[in-house]
Amino acid sequence: MNEEEPDKEHVADSTMSAAAIDGVAALRSVFQRVNQAAEKAGRGSDQIRVVAVSKTKPVSLIRQVYDAGQRSFGENYVQEIIEKAPQLPEDIEWHFIGNLQSNKVKPLLCKLTLLFQSPHL
Repeated sequence: MNEEEPDKEHVADSTMSAAAIDGVAALRSVFQRVNQAAEKAGRGSDQIRVVAVSKTKPVSLIRQVYDAGQRSFGENYVQEIIEKAPQLPEDIEWHFIGNLQSNKVKPLLCKLTLLFQSPHL
């Protein structure tokens, strides 16, 4: 490798770290807005569930958002939730969002316990 060429792993790690910082900052902003809206509505923010949509996001980024306090995540691809869930903490509350094809139900239920939130179930 040429000394002037950046190390691909280092560039990927730097990009991931920047994405994680952005993700955590966005999460904090959402929590702040939820708290303000709850207060304005006369409700407790503990009555509101924020579901972070993690589709197409790598496990490492989801983990960093989890470490920042998020516990509910939503996926809309069966294969992604089946691959990601075993790599992440067990106390994550998974939500399947979007449409669910009948041929995907069995693999999903065999692998995971989660909450379904699909308008077509």
